[in-house]
Amino acid sequence: MIKLFYFKHNKYNRAEYIRKTLIQFYELTFLIRGQMEYIVNGKDVVLHSGDIIYLKPGCYRERRAFSESDYVSFNFYTDAPPELPLHMSKIISNEIKLLLSASGEIYANMTDLNDFGCLDLLLQCIIMQIKQNMTVKKLSPLTIKIKDYIQAHVEEKITLESVSKAVFFSPVYCSSLFKKEMGKGIIEYVIDEKIRKAKNYIIEGVRLKDIAELVGFTDYNYFCRIFKKRVNYTPAQYRKATTPPPHVNTKV
Repeated sequence: MIKLFYFKHNKYNRAEYIRKTLIQFYELTFLIRGQMEYIVNGKDVVLHSGDIIYLKPGCYRERRAFSESDYVSFNFYTDAPPELPLHMSKIISNEIKLLLSASGEIYANMTDLNDFGCLDLLLQCIIMQIKQNMTVKKLSPLTIKIKDYIQAHVEEKITLESVSKAVFFSPVYCSSLFKKEMGKGIIEYVIDEKIRKAKNYIIEGVRLKDIAELVGFTDYNYFCRIFKKRVNYTPAQYRKATTPPPHVNTKV
């Protein structure tokens, strides 16, 4: 569960010096364009366009002042910290840029700056995309083929047997290779992709009771339990959290 408490999108304004501090939270900073210089536990970390820095509680962080850089920072707490390296080079994809842009738009229209519910969810999506971007470079042709099959049939019932038949390898070999390269089993990945598709349907406004069938679940109650387990929200709660607040006209 991610609890965001600070968000900043710096659009080419001067970023001030941050003194050496022992931090007690997690930080993800995305450098969209420009250059940034951190000192983490006494070591220099230089970020260039497209890089990400990930800081954990208990590290000493210092940042040199710089200007004319476009970056986005998230400071948060979590009981399930993502397993990411300190410095990720050239990892910001177009998908991540779109999610960062959406985060900025939501923050700009928030009426309660202490309620980061929607941004919590977006940050989870961004972290998932980071992991996917890091994994794609290492995948074998067979794993990529399995992923492509799942993407094409995500709204259907998918079994290990149906996957193995589609890619012409044994279920045991497919399962072993996929788990080694993806860090999760094929069926777990299938469920995650179905939940991702369900999130899209929820945001699009599809009737909640229709969504389970659309992503291949025959039992709506089972779908709700699986959704809650993976997202920490029920489908109804997720819809409420991702519905943009009504625009408030502050002009007199």
